[in-house]
Amino acid sequence: MTPEKSSVEAQQPGLSRRQLAAGAAWATPVIAASAAVPAYAASTGDIAGSEYGLFVTAAYNGGFVGYTHSDNAGFDGPTSPQAYWANGGTYNPTMNVTSEGCVTNGMAKVGAGSYTPVTNSGTGSNGGYVSSTGFWFSVPTTAVKTGTGYVSGSKAVLKAGARFTTQVTVIVPTTSNWKWTLNNIALQRSSQKWTKTLTGRMSDLNATAPYLGTENVAGTWTASAPTIKDNGDGTATFTGTITYTTSKDYTLTQSGSKYYGQVVILPGVIEVYPGYGFKSFSLTSQVESATITYSGADVPNVQLSNELQTTSTIRSC
Repeated sequence: MTPEKSSVEAQQPGLSRRQLAAGAAWATPVIAASAAVPAYAASTGDIAGSEYGLFVTAAYNGGFVGYTHSDNAGFDGPTSPQAYWANGGTYNPTMNVTSEGCVTNGMAKVGAGSYTPVTNSGTGSNGGYVSSTGFWFSVPTTAVKTGTGYVSGSKAVLKAGARFTTQVTVIVPTTSNWKWTLNNIALQRSSQKWTKTLTGRMSDLNATAPYLGTENVAGTWTASAPTIKDNGDGTATFTGTITYTTSKDYTLTQSGSKYYGQVVILPGVIEVYPGYGFKSFSLTSQVESATITYSGADVPNVQLSNELQTTSTIRSC
């Protein structure tokens, strides 16, 4: 098929200049330490600042197309913060797809946005990445985007109530079984079908990975009742939105090599059966609302509102 748009869209049309800073973001201090600052504010050298980003992953493994955050794909990513930032923090775990996101072989993945430096797995080895979707942030650093200068003993607090939204869009050909496909999309677990509003909880996930303070912050998720539409052009579309809200403050304290905290913003799996055909599976995530406060260094608080919108799309072509 001919792709409608690129498989990796870090921004959507009409976004503000702040939202156009796709991938990693960073902040620099102003006179009032509590003031929010632009996510794209330039910061280098010896001025203390902070780093954060949003990442999105879509996957295909032959048995399903969709999302999972429990796989253990053998990605060979940067193995230190310095190596991660040496390429501008642009690493993402994409495999077995064309530049348009079309599946070419076996297990395929499309990563988009800014991934947690070194690993996004709480038990991962340095350079190892799983196919999760989430948000990450750092403790204060005096050398933003270098992987160095993280201030000893400093703290970053992601305040309770941080909210993240993800729109899920599935397009299938209207073969004889297309309605079955779209009415049997699994969410959170294979036996739970996404045909109505669903809710659930996710727990804290502690991290043993050298640079990661936590893999997830506890919270609740809500999946809207989906809509299914026959487009009248030989395709049909499933659309639904998942909102994840953290339920507690999370404090990331710099100790040893612990520099980064993370929130996984989607429940365990989203599974679409591809046996009757599929055209594309897309995840579009953004930070709807989040506040990060800092101590131990002169860094302004960060307040995000409808920012860092990022899309990952995997296709059958």
